[in-house]
Amino acid sequence: MTLRPRSITAGKAFSLVELLVSMAVLAIILLVTMSIVNSTQKISRQTTGQLSSFREAQAAFDSMTQKIGQATLNANFDYDPPIYSGDPEDYVRESDLHFVCGAALDLVPASLDRRGHAIFFQAPLGFTDKPLGSGVQLTNLLNAVGFFIAYGDDSAWRPDFLDSISNLSKRYRLMQMVQSSEKLAVYAQKMTAANRFDWFQEPLTATPALARPIAENVIAAVIFPKESTTGSPTPLTTDYSYDTKAYLSSATAELSRNQLPPFLEVTLVALDEASAIRFEQKFGGTAPLLQPGALFTNPANYDADMGRLTDFLNAERLSYRVFKTNILIRQAKFSR
Repeated sequence: MTLRPRSITAGKAFSLVELLVSMAVLAIILLVTMSIVNSTQKISRQTTGQLSSFREAQAAFDSMTQKIGQATLNANFDYDPPIYSGDPEDYVRESDLHFVCGAALDLVPASLDRRGHAIFFQAPLGFTDKPLGSGVQLTNLLNAVGFFIAYGDDSAWRPDFLDSISNLSKRYRLMQMVQSSEKLAVYAQKMTAANRFDWFQEPLTATPALARPIAENVIAAVIFPKESTTGSPTPLTTDYSYDTKAYLSSATAELSRNQLPPFLEVTLVALDEASAIRFEQKFGGTAPLLQPGALFTNPANYDADMGRLTDFLNAERLSYRVFKTNILIRQAKFSR
């Protein structure tokens, strides 16, 4: 039997057109895969940045609300007028301590680029200048405490080894003031209408300033004193302000005289770091106006003002988060 050589059957090999089509399909698959990978990495970076920024804001919000809940006045009833100055005619609430909240423009010194609302009070936090292990166990000592938002760079509190770096970080920051028990200035002088803010304004302008940032990129703070969190009781304030020493300058401020509001509704709005960096690059050393118009001046307009703020942030494509809660002030014994 004769063996014939096996011939190559036509159609077994790829044609040039088939190779080109296969390469094109492979290229498209690679491009789609790379696009998916890049998008996933971008979303991961954004999510990580947001979680980091908002985690700091959440921790600051929790710390702030916890301290506010401990506000106290240690008020008592005394003769009016005092027995040493005449025949008493009535009993009135008296206290050496002070609680005040309202627009930061009215409370925080002008040397600080302050925004939104501010609050200052005393609370038994037990913070002293004594070093740890010194045997001091008085955990209920009074401290002066305050919170407000300011805009500026970080030159005052950055580590010394960064002094040679001229690139300062300009941000909105939630600032906290805590005055130690040994330096409690609220007892330094008899409180009058003219000097009743000195106990917190002077430490804020001292060198070094007493306030320190506890969270960056917090752009708005709204503090609303309330008598109740349910129903529609008579408002305690028509402009968010509440001052337990306002009676010293106004005969119509007897309602707040030396008594704490039962509740405070606190709202913070925070940006993520990526949005803050973009705005810093856009505005340079000038504080970007992130609140359009005069917002949060009347509690009756809270919902409308919050809507205007969030609409503005959405229009600017900024990533933000709103923190809000009602705080029960445990030492309040409010009475009309």
